[in-house]
Amino acid sequence: MAFIANCNLQPGQQAELYMTCNGMESNSLTTTVSGPSPEIGTQNGVGFGAATCVNFPNATLNSEANPIPEGGVLIYYGSRGGQTEPPCDSRDVAGGAYPTIANITMSVGDRLISPFYCGKSPGLTCGLDQWNLFVPEELNDDDIIGDPATEVVVWVGRGNGSVVPLRVTATAG
Repeated sequence: MAFIANCNLQPGQQAELYMTCNGMESNSLTTTVSGPSPEIGTQNGVGFGAATCVNFPNATLNSEANPIPEGGVLIYYGSRGGQTEPPCDSRDVAGGAYPTIANITMSVGDRLISPFYCGKSPGLTCGLDQWNLFVPEELNDDDIIGDPATEVVVWVGRGNGSVVPLRVTATAG
């Protein structure tokens, strides 16, 4: 199971974990709080397949029918991106920009990209993360992993990342 925790918990800290169902509370379990481990949301909601990714500025879901042009802007949605500054409790709605503290990195094919915004999605629950990035121009055959989609990976530090396909159209020329 995955849980969205209170923003006051720090990685490495001990926390009591319990569940409540129909007013009944389980026995508690002591666990160590882990650090950020971002996951890109998928359209099917089960962690594989097409990403919950919006082509900007036309606000279409990225897909075979709606690929993003090279040099375009993508907005990815997911979770577990880590703490923000200022803190944003997962039960609240983000009233503005709440950038993450962790250094989030993404890759498109074999190109490393630092998103120009990593944080909570303004106007949505603080449990939802958003990563905005420019798609590299002039992707070459070495960037394409799996025809016809390019893979996108998001991670913190050197940890494992979430992998989803991205549909890109080549620029003319």
